[in-house]
Amino acid sequence: MNDDYLAVSNAEEYPLLVHSFGHQTSNSYYLYGSRLRSLKFHPDGDLITLDYNGLVRQYKIEDDKAPTVVWDCQLKGAYALCVDQNRGLVYATGQENTLLIISAGMCI
Repeated sequence: MNDDYLAVSNAEEYPLLVHSFGHQTSNSYYLYGSRLRSLKFHPDGDLITLDYNGLVRQYKIEDDKAPTVVWDCQLKGAYALCVDQNRGLVYATGQENTLLIISAGMCI
């Protein structure tokens, strides 16, 4: 959730549900058939997702439009993510207790 949107997903049913607070609308989207494991909002308002295959994506969210991919990054063994709200860096947990840092779609 951020100031404009609430996003939720049920990993068993695949859809991403996006509620717009400004327009009081809710829409359901299918994102390339991915079951989402984790959802976080980036400070720029975009949505960051991690699916069960370790694919991290940043989506542009707009009212009544399907989310569009800004960038994606494949991470082997990633299972959780978080976003630094001050710097905009994305962190994901990896295999063997590693912490991965993603900036603009590049794992650093």
